[in-house]
Amino acid sequence: MQRFQSATELLQILEQQPKKLLNISNYRTVNTIDYTHLRGLLAKGKWQSADKETWELICQALAKPKGSYIFSSDLEKVPCQDLQTIDLLWVNYSHKRFGFSVQTLIYKNVNGDYGIFCNQVGWHIYNSSYANSEFNFSLKVPIDHLPSRIWIGGSQPWRYPDALAVKLAACGISSLPTQKC
Repeated sequence: MQRFQSATELLQILEQQPKKLLNISNYRTVNTIDYTHLRGLLAKGKWQSADKETWELICQALAKPKGSYIFSSDLEKVPCQDLQTIDLLWVNYSHKRFGFSVQTLIYKNVNGDYGIFCNQVGWHIYNSSYANSEFNFSLKVPIDHLPSRIWIGGSQPWRYPDALAVKLAACGISSLPTQKC
């Protein structure tokens, strides 16, 4: 795999992809989760609220109580349709700056080096007790700063990007998702 020389080069490639509005009614999820609220938040650029809603939707997809931490081992249990819908919404409404698939692309581009990955997306290497303090909820942050990892539990947060990459591959979710109109 060829490495990108900079985040700017990656952004240029992402911006070359066609932009289409996402019709989430085409996506049926196992748990009949309603993604309308997340879509509305993302469409309005309310990134922090969308980040929290993403956490709540993943909890719902896993049948976990709202606000539960998600462990790397939980990611393998998230239904592919739910993960794909959340990712497509983030990618579409952030103009391909944010989303799980973009995070995975960056993680693969740095050959799975968690420290370099965190540096590129603007995260601290370790989750702090003030997790929200490391996140800036705007489009002025590094490519794929969001969704955040505030909902990741456990003492080994460096396992999260790898577990996410494995799950996306198992679901057939590409690093540059295409959207249905």
